[in-house]
Amino acid sequence: MREHSRSNWSFRFAITLLLANGVALAGSATALSQSAVATGNHVAVSLVGETTNVVPGRPFQAALRQDIQPGWHTYWSNPGESGLPTTINWSFPTGFAAAPILWPTPERFKTGPIVSYGYEGEVLSPISVEVPNGLRPDSTVTLNAHVSWLACSDICVPEEADVSLSVQVGDMLRLDPLWAKAFAATRAKLPAANPFPTTTTSSNEEIIIRVAMGDATRLSDVSFFPEDADIIDDDAAQSVKADARGLSIILKRSKSKALPATLRGVLSYRDLSAQADNNTDAISIAAPFQSPSASGR
Repeated sequence: MREHSRSNWSFRFAITLLLANGVALAGSATALSQSAVATGNHVAVSLVGETTNVVPGRPFQAALRQDIQPGWHTYWSNPGESGLPTTINWSFPTGFAAAPILWPTPERFKTGPIVSYGYEGEVLSPISVEVPNGLRPDSTVTLNAHVSWLACSDICVPEEADVSLSVQVGDMLRLDPLWAKAFAATRAKLPAANPFPTTTTSSNEEIIIRVAMGDATRLSDVSFFPEDADIIDDDAAQSVKADARGLSIILKRSKSKALPATLRGVLSYRDLSAQADNNTDAISIAAPFQSPSASGR
């Protein structure tokens, strides 16, 4: 997960509170098993597993599940111009370790002039957990975590909860029928690796992304979500040009800090030529900035 400086977090939290007409603190709650749920004021959270057990020495696929009340949303790793990303702090048995959260492709939320990136409804954020060797067969292991998030509507509410997930130790992984389909659907929402040649250039006012993906004229709902905050003007319209060679996305630069060496983010789009597929596709962009002459502009 992207680290925030203390001053940057304070600034974003201040903006969020200005957007809100009030702030309420949610109390903590505890989930005691895989099916239990910790309930905040506006978001219920739980830890769920793709399998009902763990196998010594093999990674275990878990996920943080958020069930968000209608009209409310939580935040992506880059929350945009306001908000805070969801965080999870683990308390593991010896030998266990967690990879960073995998973030599904976010949505864009606009409140007045403020644009933020996040989620509504039900969302699973997958996490791969390393499992040590030497676990006793048929024993039970419990993974504990403290989760913090910010829920926003016309007000913003900081919430938190303690959650846990208990699973058996076995000799082979067995899919959990309650969650296997949800994990598969979530993987379909994760940005894929970018298979297309991609370049980025910048001027004083703009950032231009060019993705050589072939005929892009059947693509719609194209949107770029920056991984780093304060790189683009989140509120500005994104200009998209599609032709037989691919996509060009023109973004308005933010002037709040210098550009990084590499532009990173998620490019989402809907392919109208895909048969019986109403889903949004997404790819991860990581393209070093080039000079305009090097890109052929």
